[in-house]
Amino acid sequence: MLARDHAPVTDRCLESVLHRSLYRALDLILVDNGSTKEDAWVLCNAYDGHPQVSVIHWDWPFNFSKINNMAAERTRGELLVFLNNDAKVITPDWVEILAGYALQPRIGAVAPKLLYPDGSIQHAGVVMLGTAHIVREAFKGRPDDSEEYFARTQAAHWVCVVTSVCLMVEKHKFLESGGLEERLAVTFNDIDFCCWLYEAGYRNVYTPYAILRHHEFTSRSAVEDTPEKQLRAHKENSYMRDRWVALAVDPFYSIHFSRQEDTYRIIRPNEGSVTAWSAPHGLHAGREGGESK
Repeated sequence: MLARDHAPVTDRCLESVLHRSLYRALDLILVDNGSTKEDAWVLCNAYDGHPQVSVIHWDWPFNFSKINNMAAERTRGELLVFLNNDAKVITPDWVEILAGYALQPRIGAVAPKLLYPDGSIQHAGVVMLGTAHIVREAFKGRPDDSEEYFARTQAAHWVCVVTSVCLMVEKHKFLESGGLEERLAVTFNDIDFCCWLYEAGYRNVYTPYAILRHHEFTSRSAVEDTPEKQLRAHKENSYMRDRWVALAVDPFYSIHFSRQEDTYRIIRPNEGSVTAWSAPHGLHAGREGGESK
């Protein structure tokens, strides 16, 4: 779990994991990435001696991929869970449910249903769009009990991509991938990882039987409000378009579904068809560069 300041948010997440989870053999790693608030320091000190929590102070520039790769190497279990500090456990058996999928040999990443504080859906799988937006959460903002498109949000199913807000994967599969791509410091690192799993022959799963609440963008704004952030965002977008040409058309989302809305709606006649991304450097067979993780 990665945190910077926002101590009450992080504490709420840790409390929910430690006290609401039925599965007790948990080994939590809290990475504090340069907190400046006193309450965040107090929180880290409070958990530093906890038998199930290890606190790591990472006083380097924010890089989500690099931080999580470092934390993954220090874990002792065979299952990794990437969890945002602004998430909260709802279903007590969430670990067992996710593990029931993640431990299967053919399964890659597994993620639960995520709900906004108002009870609407934030995550029920992610769709590769093949448009300027690259990806979009399926059924985002729809009611929790939505039965749209054959009640898809209410059944576990394969998807191309899931979110790392809460994502479980076997550690050996994560290490096999080389870890999260460190050139993707902020965005798309979970998308890239899931695409790698799919390309490697694994299948990623969304399950509604485990549920967490997610206070989206509590710790980090979604707005790219400086020239530096905008340049970084442009580079990360370009990487994704170049790297994943083969998945510009999502294998689990028909070309006859709209890319303009976040639901499984048939394209209207005047909307046109899907156009795949261009591939100026060709289709790559694996990660570029062979960087050490």
